[in-house]
This record gives sequence, structure tokens and C-alpha cells, in this order.
Amino acid sequence: MSTASAKNFPDPPVDVKYSIALQSKAEWLPLGAGFHKRDLGLGGSTSGSMEAVHVRASFEKGARRVWQREPSPFHFLFVLAGSGTLTTNTNDRVSLGKWTCIHQSDLFRRNEIEVSPDFEAIEIFAPEKASSPAKLVTDAANRLTVTQDTPDSYVVGDGPRRFFGYRDLRIAAVTDRRVHIHVVKAAIPMNSGTGWHAHSMSQQFYVIQGWADVSATGQPLVRMTPNDAMCLRAGMPHDVSAFSADYGVLEMCLPADYSTVDAAPAA
Repeated sequence: MSTASAKNFPDPPVDVKYSIALQSKAEWLPLGAGFHKRDLGLGGSTSGSMEAVHVRASFEKGARRVWQREPSPFHFLFVLAGSGTLTTNTNDRVSLGKWTCIHQSDLFRRNEIEVSPDFEAIEIFAPEKASSPAKLVTDAANRLTVTQDTPDSYVVGDGPRRFFGYRDLRIAAVTDRRVHIHVVKAAIPMNSGTGWHAHSMSQQFYVIQGWADVSATGQPLVRMTPNDAMCLRAGMPHDVSAFSADYGVLEMCLPADYSTVDAAPAA
């Protein structure tokens, strides 16, 4: 990630258009085996090259279920609630808790994930049968990457804003820096927001705690609260004019390296 010149940055893997997915307007659909999902708008914004869904368990308390999905050349999970156990193909077991991140191409072909009845997660993947598949992974992508949420995993100012703490989820290395995903949290109290600006990358962000008032060129201001998602195309001016002291967001950047410039909203 960079706020320097965008010279020699990787090409974005997909073209992203603006979209917003509010939980208040969500339609939950059955996913099978005791799970439901709601769409987060990434598929529509990328013409199906990538998908993002909010998944939640919907089976009886006291039970645990194994979550199974079709293989994908890019697969990312971020646990929102509940707990689980990841069993790898080498029989290693990893405990999954709130804000644990997992990434591996063909994740469900290689590993088994058993979850609790209150489990919820964000899932981002590239459909294997997409008409225009995103070129997201390198040979290193078969490596399993797991990161846990800890206070020392956040670095204040390790991004465009000095008043945010950034937690790198280590996705850039296995995607040849085509994709960067991090958690961003308010770290320093502010009386104002970011101001109008634009990035040379496209982004999707998903509010995981607190709230933020977000404006984008040609779109009305919206107060985003937990479980709301937005996609912004590269170069689209936007402004986070206010946010709560506990504001936190999961953000995906396409590509990982980008420039950030001040930009007035288009007329």
C-alpha cells in the first residue's frame, strides 16, 4: 500500500463500479447445510469476476456443522461472530474467533471448517466458472494464511490517514499485490473526517463496528452502520465526513499499491 505516485503499480484485476449494499435492505437466501447468505454487491460491481457475501449459520443451538463450498481460485474468509475450527489437510487444527481471517485458493477443497450456530463471516471469492475470471493469485496462493485479531496487529498511520490503525491481513503477497485486504479502525479522536479524496485503486469496504457518514460523487450521503458495504471505482471522489470513535471497517483494495489525492466532488 502506498500514498506515493502510482507509477509501475500492478493493473487492477477487475473493473469495479459503484454499488452499495445496506443490511436494512438485505435479502437472505439459503446456502444449504444450515447456512444463509446475503449479497454484498461485489458481483454486480465486477460483472461477476468476484463475489462477496455475508454468510451466517442458521441451524439449532447445541449443534456444530461443517461448512462446505465449491473450490475457488481466490478464497477469503473474515469471521464476524461465533467460533469455528479449521482442520487442514495435514490435520492441523486452528481455532477461529471474532475477526480471524483465512485465505487460501481452493480453501474448501483443502480444509474443513466446523462452526458454531452463531457463526457469521464475510466471504470474498472469485467464481471458478466466471465468464471473465479475475487473475488474482500466484503460485504462492496455495499457502494457507491465517491471522488473528490482536491489539498489536494494528499500526497507527500505516495507510493514507494518520488517525486510523491498520491491520494487514497478508493477502497482497499471495496475489502478486493485485489484492490488499486490511482492517481499519479509528485510533485517534477526530472532529472532522477525511475530506474529499480519490484513490488510484478500486475498493470495497464493509463496516464491522461503529458508523461512518460517506459521500461519493453523484451519490447521496449515507450513514453506514455495521454490516453495510460499498464499492467505489478507481478515481471516484468520496468523503468520510464523520465517523464514530469505535468505527471499524474491512477494506479490500484492487490493486494493493495505490496513490491517494485530494479531489473535489464532480459537479
